[in-house]
Amino acid sequence: MLRDVYDLTNKSIAAELGISEAAAKVRLQRARKRLREDLVLHMAEAEGLNQRWRRGLGKKVAHADGTSMGAKPVDGTDDDAVAS
Repeated sequence: MLRDVYDLTNKSIAAELGISEAAAKVRLQRARKRLREDLVLHMAEAEGLNQRWRRGLGKKVAHADGTSMGAKPVDGTDDDAVAS
């Protein structure tokens, strides 16, 4: 985070954390790897949810007013009409 967000050098990060520059580089590499792995898992979970949604959980759902998703209310009001 110090490197990518605050644009600090590896040398500055090492000094701030009280570790060698090599250790700072290793920590940065490991942190990026872990972030990549976590994002892959998150994206896989999200894709699994999308697939389940498409298979059946995503069937048209009725709103409380009785309309289906994307339909206009049946009460005669027109959202696009301009009041005069």
